[in-house]
Amino acid sequence: MHDVLRMLIPVMGVSIPLVVVVGAFIVQPIVKAVTRMSDARAAVPAIGPLEQRLQATEERLAHVERQLSRVIEEQEFQRNLLSSRAGGRSMADAG
Repeated sequence: MHDVLRMLIPVMGVSIPLVVVVGAFIVQPIVKAVTRMSDARAAVPAIGPLEQRLQATEERLAHVERQLSRVIEEQEFQRNLLSSRAGGRSMADAG
């Protein structure tokens, strides 16, 4: 039993610093790489909803522009209609 303990104590004394070195130089970079990959995968779907919101906003803006054009055309039509009526009355009054 004492022979086993005499062999085990130096092995344990060497293995503790070895575990620290392995953890610091081998395991830590692997963990960081895996963490970065998972963060990158999580960030990609966030762009999709943002693009969808931007597209929806652009569609609403285009709709507002079409409506505004229609309103402007209608106002010009009304103005022309009223001016032609006023011009027709003044000619009737003159004649």
